[in-house]
Amino acid sequence: MGMKTQTDCQCVSETAVSKATGCKNIAELTALKATVEQLKSELEALKLQSRKDGLTGLYNHQYFREALHREIERTERAGQDTCLIMLDLDHFKQVNDTYGHEGGNHALQHTTQVLTSQIRPIDIACRYGGEEFAILLPATPINVGKQVAERVRKALSSTPLHYQEQTITLTASFGVSVYHKRGFNSIEHTEAMADNTDIETSLIEEADQQLYRAKAAGRNTVCTSTPIDTPSHHVTSDEKDLFSTLFQSSET
Repeated sequence: MGMKTQTDCQCVSETAVSKATGCKNIAELTALKATVEQLKSELEALKLQSRKDGLTGLYNHQYFREALHREIERTERAGQDTCLIMLDLDHFKQVNDTYGHEGGNHALQHTTQVLTSQIRPIDIACRYGGEEFAILLPATPINVGKQVAERVRKALSSTPLHYQEQTITLTASFGVSVYHKRGFNSIEHTEAMADNTDIETSLIEEADQQLYRAKAAGRNTVCTSTPIDTPSHHVTSDEKDLFSTLFQSSET
């Protein structure tokens, strides 16, 4: 039997394509492939949309819980801390009462712009609900987590919102918690882990408790779950340099 020519191979190929897809030729197959790729692209866009908050463009609460779960697993594998910042706008009801619902929306969008300008590309910012936001900081010790919260706090309070010819100063209260590979820093949280307590919920509750402390302390402040001068949380110069480099890359 003689060797098959290129024309013979093309005929065989087109026959196989026709049987498998119902397409009569390669041109129809190409068109079908383009349609499939477009549908895939549209599906990915819908998935992304379902993960985003419609008003702010940040990730929503559902995606936040998924990301938190992944980061806790990563901490267990890599041994690098995961920090969680929870922040809540101060006197937001007053903003709504004074400027209406639309003014409140502008305040939330303004907060989003300030917040995202102060974090790294690898950090995950979410609208947790209402006027509360959450920021996940992968591979970040508590010292640096507090520095990030302070940076966002200062940027927000020093960047007023201009709305309807009015200048509105916004502030927020911050709570910061941290997860270590061996569990939380306190004995209570270590025991909770042994009892299979939901680690994700515990981390959120701890950050929320610190946020309430910040509110009680007069608002526009940052509270952390552990003292930042404990030896286990000492930040090396290399870690500081790495964080600085990652943050600067988000500004370029």
